[in-house]
Amino acid sequence: MKIDTALKEKSGSVLGTYTGDGTESREITLGFQPKALYLCSQGGLFGVEDSAYKVYGGMAMPGHPVVDQGHNNEVAVEITATGFQVHQEATYRKVNTSGWTYHYHALR
Repeated sequence: MKIDTALKEKSGSVLGTYTGDGTESREITLGFQPKALYLCSQGGLFGVEDSAYKVYGGMAMPGHPVVDQGHNNEVAVEITATGFQVHQEATYRKVNTSGWTYHYHALR
């Protein structure tokens, strides 16, 4: 077993990135269900409150997704059994915008 693989399996958290592909719903597979997940855009955004509140990420836990509170509490980011799922919407939920890089920190 390689050292980096062993460390990843033993680590209490996983840091990573993904590049948005623009699809409406996308699963990011980690191989475990996170106890908590923090997600933000490469620029550090997780939400912007203006006349049209926008969600770029946030903190999610099992049963407690990140929601778009400005627009009918639509789910933006939710924990799954094997990682997390992002739900893109072009105007308000920008969690999988094509070409954008997103950073996450998942706790085991």
